[in-house]
Amino acid sequence: MEETKKAVFTFVDYKIVQINYDLTKIENHEGIRIKFNPSGVFDETGKLFVLTFDFSVFEKNKTTADSFISGKMAVEYLFENIETLEEIPPYFYKNSIAICFPYLRAFLSNLTLQANGKLLILPTMNLSGLEMPLKENTRLK
Repeated sequence: MEETKKAVFTFVDYKIVQINYDLTKIENHEGIRIKFNPSGVFDETGKLFVLTFDFSVFEKNKTTADSFISGKMAVEYLFENIETLEEIPPYFYKNSIAICFPYLRAFLSNLTLQANGKLLILPTMNLSGLEMPLKENTRLK
C-alpha cells in the first residue's frame, strides 16, 4: 500500500497592507456588519500561499459603500509536501481564514482605541462560509 503524503502548512506572517478609518461615517456602534472578500495566490516554486483578506465594517442599516473601516490584510502560509495548487487540501481554505482572523480582530480593536473613537471589538465569528469563496478566488502566481 502506498503511503500518503501529509500536507503541512505553516503560518509565516501577516500585514495590514491597506486601511481606511473614517470616524465621520459612524453614527453608532449598536449594530455593525462585516463583509469579507478573501482571495489567494499560490507560488508553486516557493510553496508560498498568500491569502488576501479584503474587509469592510459598516453599520447594520447601511451598505458597504458607507463602511467606516475598510482595508486589506495579506497573510502568508508556507507549505511542505505540496507541489501544485490542486494538491492543497480542502481543510486549508477554512483553517487559513480562522488562523488569521484573531490578528485582524486585534488590529481593529487597537486602531479604534488609538484613534480615540469608540472601541470596536469584532465578535467571534464562524467564517467557514468563506472557504468556498477563497478556493474559487485562488490562482497561481
